[in-house]
Parts: sequence; C-alpha cells; structure tokens
Amino acid sequence: MFKVGERVPKVEAILFDYGNVLLLDPFPDIINNNVRKFNDILRKFDCIVSDNQLISSWNKANRDVHYPFISHFYQEMPIVLRALEYLGSCTQLDEMARSMLSLYRRLFIEFLSETVSKHKLVEVLSKLKTMGIKLGVISNERKEALSLALRYLCIDEIFDLVLSSEEIGVEKPDLTIFKFALNRLRLEPKYVAYVGDEPVRDIAPAKSLGMVAILFLPERAESTPWRNYTTCQAQPDIIITSLEELLSLT
Repeated sequence: MFKVGERVPKVEAILFDYGNVLLLDPFPDIINNNVRKFNDILRKFDCIVSDNQLISSWNKANRDVHYPFISHFYQEMPIVLRALEYLGSCTQLDEMARSMLSLYRRLFIEFLSETVSKHKLVEVLSKLKTMGIKLGVISNERKEALSLALRYLCIDEIFDLVLSSEEIGVEKPDLTIFKFALNRLRLEPKYVAYVGDEPVRDIAPAKSLGMVAILFLPERAESTPWRNYTTCQAQPDIIITSLEELLSLT
C-alpha cells in the first residue's frame, strides 16, 4: 500500500465515485433538520405521528428499500411510500408520498446550493485539472439525479467524463462500467486512479483491472448503514480521509 506523500505511479486521470466521496450523504441532515415541514404535510392528510416516529420510519425505509439504480440521496417514491407504510396510521399514501418527495427534492437542491463543503471541493478538483489530470465520475446514482447534483455543486463542467450506472445498464461492482470509462479515457488502467468509499463496489473492481485503487474514508462513513467496510478482502493502494490529500499523490 502506498502512503500519502510517497511517490506513486504517474497518474494521468482520476475517476471518482459520487456518493460519500464527492458528496457525503445529505439524507440525515435533510430529514432531521426539516422533520417539522414533512410532518406538516402528514397533518394535512390527518395523519398524526410524532417527529421521532417519522424520522425512524423514513430511516428504516431508506435502509430497507433497494433495487437497481435507486437513488438514496435524491430519494424516490418507493422509499417514501415504504416509510408511510411503516407508520401504519396513514391513508392516501400516494398523494402524501408525492408531496413529501417534492419537498425533499427541493430541500436537497437547497442543501447542495448552500453547503460550504462544495467550495473546497471545487478548489481541489480545479487544482487537479490545472495539473493536467483528467477527471471523471463513475456512480451507481441515477443519471438525472447525478447530473443535477454535479450542477448544483458547481463541478459539472470540471469533469471530462460522467457515467451513471443507469446510463450504462449495469451497477458497480460490474467491471463493464469501469472498462467503459477506461475506453473513453483511452488510458491503460495503471495510469488511472479510482477514488471510492466502498471496498466491495469500488476498490475490488478497480484493483482487479490494475487501476490505482484509493479508498476514501470520510468522517461520516460509519454512520452510513448501507456501506460495509469489513467484508472485502481487496486492499486499497492508498487510503485517504480528505480529497485534498490527492494533491500530494499526483
């Protein structure tokens, strides 16, 4: 394993995962900080629950509902519907879910527009670009949600390549999406670094193709229940805790 500050093979491109790399999961902040607004919607439909009940049911639904190309960051109707079903005391679920999802997505855009971390993100990515590094994104996020997030983070025009698993038709850790990116970059794997937060879906496939595999462990990693950092045998080439550390690796 290489260490930060240690000389590594010449990297000509860096590919990033999106979720919990370019953007830490916004769901906990949005739901916790705005629970009263969501509960106001429920009350309009005569569904009376406590704020804690709503938070608990939505968190559980967010953990339980999974299917190909689902967006947990941007949220989707099946997740919100499941949350309302868990409450067990509401009717008119479809109409309520649509109203709650609409509010959530407005708050999601506000979160992206106001988050202070995006300024540091823009700074780091811009410096990498000025160093002649090609930049790209590979994500299991939906194409529409990924495009929207990158735009409101003000980084969409920085990337040379943006790939959504929905667009390619397979999800990581399928090697197809990684190979597609390498072909688009026209680079051998050894000249491309991949930065991801999950060993199974990010590090293992990148390593298997001969890319420089960089594991990003953000501060909130352990609070994200659908990430598992203990079940993969593939060891990253480098571990970082902030994207600024990439500037010393190139």
